[in-house]
Order: sequence, then C-alpha cells, then structure tokens
Amino acid sequence: MIIKEGSRGTDVKELQRALKELGYNCGVADGIFGVGTRVQVEKFQEDNDLYPDGIVGSGTLSAMNPKLPDELKFQIDGEPDPEETFQKLSWTKVETDQIDGSQGYSYFRLRKDAAESYNALREDVLALGGVITSAGAKRSLTDAKPTSTRSIKSMHYTGLAFDLALDTMGNNPKKDRYVFVEA
Repeated sequence: MIIKEGSRGTDVKELQRALKELGYNCGVADGIFGVGTRVQVEKFQEDNDLYPDGIVGSGTLSAMNPKLPDELKFQIDGEPDPEETFQKLSWTKVETDQIDGSQGYSYFRLRKDAAESYNALREDVLALGGVITSAGAKRSLTDAKPTSTRSIKSMHYTGLAFDLALDTMGNNPKKDRYVFVEA
C-alpha cells in the first residue's frame, strides 16, 4: 500500500511523527496527509536520492526506517505496493527559436523521452515555416511554491512541459510575427 496526499489515518500519523524525528517538520501529527506533509516527504525523498513524488511506499520506507529509533519504525498496512521505479530519468537540452524583439530563450531542458517528441514536433513546425519559442521549462522542486502564475502540480517539475514566449503569441497583429485567426 502507499500513502499520499489525501490519505488519512494511523499510517499518516506515524509517517508525520517519523518525518519530524528526521528533521522534516510537517506540523502537528494529525493523521491527515496534506500539502505540508507532501512537501516534507518530497524533501526527504530528494535528500535520499529517491524520486521526489511525495508518495510514500516501500522505497521511501526502506530509506526512512533505518534512520529511525525502533519505536518510530513502521510499515504501511494494507495491500502490497505497486511496482516502484528507482530509475532516474535524464534531462536533455533542446533548442528553441528566437525572434527579434522577443524575450524568449534559445533553449530549455525536458525529460529525455519528452525531448525526443519535442524535437520531432519542432522539425515538423520548422518544415512548415513556423517557429517554437520558449519562456522556460524545467523547475526545481525546491521552488514549488504556488503563485498566481505557478502551480505546485505543474508538469514543469517532471520535465514534461514548457512555456511558449508570450510576446510571440499573436496578441498584436501590427507587431507579432504570427497572428491566429479563426477559420
């Protein structure tokens, strides 16, 4: 079994106590796996070279339990864990197109498998005379603070998203290189 954001109960309370013991303060051990607990689990996972997904399963427990005093070691009750992958996926630098007067970047990074798809798409776009711009992509999990323009659930953290440079999005027909019209 796994526990994750939204989980409730004794397993979560034991997890919260264990995190606090290890120096990851997720607040009161109330048995409710909320945002604070998820963020601390992700920090623990990052610090222990685990994939920081905020989900606690056998891999995270295997890293956590040896560091805990006997009275705080625990096992999650219930069904067996799903298969966990410990393979770290590599990031690849991909190029973008810069347009005179645009604030866009000349490159960004994506997860390797997404980069392959992006490069194929860009090749098709270029062959048709188009361009792909970027205002950024990869984000660090340590910067996962919500703002009015940034979601903590963004696919940017996993290397599966990038932003187009907004100043090339066809907002001003007199200035922009491309303008989108409804056909």
